[in-house]
Amino acid sequence: MYFENGWQEFVRDHSLKCGEILLFRYDGNARFTVLVFDSSACERKDCHSVRPCREVVKSKTSKGAKSARQMVPSSPDILKRLDHRKQHARIKERGNAFEEACSFNSNHPTVVVIMRESYKKRMWLPRHFSKAYLQKNSTEMRLVVPKAGEWSIGVLQCRPGRCILSSGWLKFSESNGLKVGDSLVFELVHKTEMHVHIFRA
Repeated sequence: MYFENGWQEFVRDHSLKCGEILLFRYDGNARFTVLVFDSSACERKDCHSVRPCREVVKSKTSKGAKSARQMVPSSPDILKRLDHRKQHARIKERGNAFEEACSFNSNHPTVVVIMRESYKKRMWLPRHFSKAYLQKNSTEMRLVVPKAGEWSIGVLQCRPGRCILSSGWLKFSESNGLKVGDSLVFELVHKTEMHVHIFRA
């Protein structure tokens, strides 16, 4: 599927350039919510004044072409509706920590998570990691921070393929002084043990 009629106007109205990042969320009924980031992954504030426009968008599939109505909301509307907007607002400032975390090498399965305000009391692990490597039922997990200690954490399956580190996580977070913007590498060394490598923002 690709955008056709009206896309050139959208690009022009937002002064989009090669290398910039567009975050699309499909809201149903041929409606998308869009956030615009520059090439440094910092949100572009100049897009906030752009008004929504309505254009006919064609999506072509193997069965032929279909038409639908699309309305792209203005950025203030987007900011109200996307829960993860705060995570991106300061991504440029904490980029070094995130890059260091992503460069972490291991022979074990790993996943990188950036600390958010909502992660202080419980940690949501990414679905693709949880579904592929963690147990399907609620259990306990031992979290080990090298040279700092270990903690016993309760792991809950709140929905198919999604795990939450719940009981014990708050103590873990406070004990390790985790702050918003820190990048955490979860390294699964055993089915009930993960090493956590902390990269400070």
